Amino acid sequence: MDKLKQLREQVKSVDSSIVHLLKDRFELTKEIQALKKVQSLQVEDLDFEAQQNALYKTQADEARISDMLVVNIFNLIRAEVKKML
Repeated sequence: MDKLKQLREQVKSVDSSIVHLLKDRFELTKEIQALKKVQSLQVEDLDFEAQQNALYKTQADEARISDMLVVNIFNLIRAEVKKML
């Protein structure tokens, strides 16, 4: 297999992992929302989201990728979770 094809196969594998991780994350957030409902907590926790954004920025910097890209991706994920509620 030539190098380009091999690298593309690796990218496909990583992409597949991302999709499965997203599925797992959505399932966890459904459980979190169910617990929040039982405990009469608000759906949105902006303080927690801000803490997570700070963590994402640190992790992105350590990985040497755009912190804004990472935060934007997680903002999109959160928006999808909120649509599912």
